[in-house]
Amino acid sequence: MKLALVCGNGLSISRARHARLELNPSSPFSFAVIHPGRATRLLESLPDLAQWLSTPEVASTTGDFAKIRLLTAGLPPLGGSPTDLTDHMSSVMLDLRHYLALGYSTFQEATDRTSSETWPWRPWLEAHRKDLVAALSWNYDLVLERTLRRNRTPFHWAGGGGWSEWNGQAVPPRGIPVTKPHGSCNFVIDGLQVRTSEADNAPSESLGYPRFVEVSTVDAPLTTLPDDKLLTVRQSADIVLPGELNVFSPSIRWMRLAQLSFKHAVSMANTLLVMGFSMSSCDYPEFAEALAWAPRFTKVVVADPSPNPALLDFLSPRTDVLDVWRGLPKRF
Repeated sequence: MKLALVCGNGLSISRARHARLELNPSSPFSFAVIHPGRATRLLESLPDLAQWLSTPEVASTTGDFAKIRLLTAGLPPLGGSPTDLTDHMSSVMLDLRHYLALGYSTFQEATDRTSSETWPWRPWLEAHRKDLVAALSWNYDLVLERTLRRNRTPFHWAGGGGWSEWNGQAVPPRGIPVTKPHGSCNFVIDGLQVRTSEADNAPSESLGYPRFVEVSTVDAPLTTLPDDKLLTVRQSADIVLPGELNVFSPSIRWMRLAQLSFKHAVSMANTLLVMGFSMSSCDYPEFAEALAWAPRFTKVVVADPSPNPALLDFLSPRTDVLDVWRGLPKRF
């Protein structure tokens, strides 16, 4: 069997519930996110986001992702310029990208302090470690990557570090490619400094928020933060917001490499496991493109207690067998 994974927020919810964490991956505004190097809540340094969250329409909307979609619903079409937005909305989105980057870093650090040994998905993934050929994760957190690491499953972030296109090395990256087209809490643009505290002797503005880069448009290498540097100020937080079309330019090499890496790897798979991914309407064209090179699968499994009917309709023509796991993982 050659197995490809597609992971959504449901995987992180499962991990958090198993760990009995008070942090809900679907409720990032409930996270106690602290400004790196300062003993204050991050939202105090993101006044435009804080003000937007307090407006009656947003405050009365149930669900944090639903709140964010109030913002992203008014975005210009794919390829539109951020300047098409009002300055205020652009600043709210800028705040929000940084908040989510540090928010899911906070979530990940809390998750890392708990054991996953008896979490059902960990032994399942370990049992199939030799079957894995690729993974596509829409999540900002590192739940999948931590599980692979603890299972001693080699992997690399597709498009981020280790590529010969960046560093001239002839040795290809090791392990399965993990593609994260919506960004990740540990992604930073190589060469842009990050600071952890005032003690770094950085100019005061280097610790400030918001930053002044909406989304990176520079074709620069993508790298990843060390585990102990997740809670750092980033010059650019390259996060695709919930409900937002992918804002990364296809001309950016790391994104192009990541997308091509998954498309190539999934073309060798005969089995697809979709774990906790509901496929919102804005995800449809991107997901369809990700599977553009995939063969007709022998089997597709959707692991979700309440799968999106549109997702099942999307996957059904692409497989001989479509199965739904509404509870614990099963054997293939």
